[in-house]
Amino acid sequence: MAGEENGAIEPGSGAAVPAAEPEPTAPQVPDGADPAPDPDPASEPDPTDWKARSRHWEGRAKANKAKADEKDAEIASLKAQIARTGAVAEVAREKGVDAGLLARMAGDTPEEIAANADALLAFAKGPAFPDVPDAGGAGSSPVTVEDIEAIKDPAERVRARRDNIALYR
Repeated sequence: MAGEENGAIEPGSGAAVPAAEPEPTAPQVPDGADPAPDPDPASEPDPTDWKARSRHWEGRAKANKAKADEKDAEIASLKAQIARTGAVAEVAREKGVDAGLLARMAGDTPEEIAANADALLAFAKGPAFPDVPDAGGAGSSPVTVEDIEAIKDPAERVRARRDNIALYR
């Protein structure tokens, strides 16, 4: 076929000829004239309910603000806790007091913590053991069987017998 080389199809060859697609053309607008006006926005109903969307996003913004405020309060609390722990450690080191005991006491400012440390030191400087005038029982008289039998409470009498069983042997 002679016409196939250049891409042409001969009539009567039995091949279907595709329909030519028209090329899109831009509307010809004379100079100085306005193109076709846009349709009137009021004539077409807007499918978007802007008030509802605005309320939706406002609600989300308020929820996010509440969460942010909650996190800010948590951060402030943790910062105060860290500051108190640092103050306790510093005062404990300066005064020579156990930091664990000092941390259990009330007070958040360094001044209150220092006052607590002073109170602990004053308590610790007191006597470790009470002053006993009879030197721990040296002046007490020995218990006798008659003393035990004179006890009127039967339960107390049985306890005294048990504690002094050597007297009954």
